[in-house]
Amino acid sequence: SRMWPHIDFADGKLILSWVESGKDDPSQQTLMFAESTDLGESFAEPSPLSSDSAVRPTFVGADADESGRVVATWLDHRHDVQQPFAANSDENGTDQLVYAGPDEQGICPCCDLDIKNASDGSTLIAFRNSIGGYRDMWICFRAKGESQFSPPQPVVEPRWEFNGCPHDGPSMAIIGNQVHIVWMDAHTGVQQVYYGKAKIGEWNFEVKPVSPSTSAQSHANLIAHDDRLWISWDESGTASTHHDHAHTESSGSNSLIMLASSVDGGNTFSPHGAISNDVEGLGSRPTLLQSAESLPDQSDGENERRRNQNGCDHGEEGEDEELRIQPENRGTRLHHLPAVGKLGHERTSPANRVSSTC
Repeated sequence: SRMWPHIDFADGKLILSWVESGKDDPSQQTLMFAESTDLGESFAEPSPLSSDSAVRPTFVGADADESGRVVATWLDHRHDVQQPFAANSDENGTDQLVYAGPDEQGICPCCDLDIKNASDGSTLIAFRNSIGGYRDMWICFRAKGESQFSPPQPVVEPRWEFNGCPHDGPSMAIIGNQVHIVWMDAHTGVQQVYYGKAKIGEWNFEVKPVSPSTSAQSHANLIAHDDRLWISWDESGTASTHHDHAHTESSGSNSLIMLASSVDGGNTFSPHGAISNDVEGLGSRPTLLQSAESLPDQSDGENERRRNQNGCDHGEEGEDEELRIQPENRGTRLHHLPAVGKLGHERTSPANRVSSTC
């Protein structure tokens, strides 16, 4: 996950961000982004997000607001420790330190970060901290118009003491004035996916497990669509714990991609169960995607052509692995993507599909 590209939709544009090595010096890496107004047929000239001072900008999180402004956060090694930095596309390659870490010694060094823009123009960054041996979730906040991020706020009180990095970061969504967050935590001895929510600015998080299990859960991903929350994660059939800077992937012999949703703002979650039943494969790191209503509609024929080009032929009704969701949730889909590719803008009827086949 260190240098995976990120794709976002905003203001009728597809926004792609990635980490690029220098042509003359491969050790020099820059966080770049490019925009497309024609569904990925062409992209504008790439621009840098990180500054020339960046050193190994990795474990990136990115988001775009309704105006198309891109914000990104990453772990940076310019001070010889892993610290979160941030930048936005309005600043022309100028970045800033978000949080130096306890005693300026950085944070958990190998967990992805996440960043989200709120509708009021504020920015939130979530990360796994490292304080006195505890590896719990924290959030930094920057109000609209402010130049600096405020000191970080804990999502939970210190509870998971772990001598290593879990390689498993948080995922956030924002609905109105509430922030929602999911992450993996093994303070009970078993990896479990947890969910928390709080009013932005108050930070009194209500926290609970999403789907308690004796199986190992990890790599939670969260999106909000039409005020409904969707959470995906990978889960093995065998309980698993972490040991010293080594993270345990779900067992390849019985690994599943799981899904749950909430229609009441996270008060309750309805588990949809496994959406992938390939128990002989290693299902890991699912990514939730939702269609962008602001993008130009494609004709059914054009959709079919794009699907065929991308090797995603869903076939006749009922032939593919799928989980149906209600028509009012039109536009929400889940794909397990081994790499980033161009996806056509689909309109499925009578109900949309949540699928791991593409």
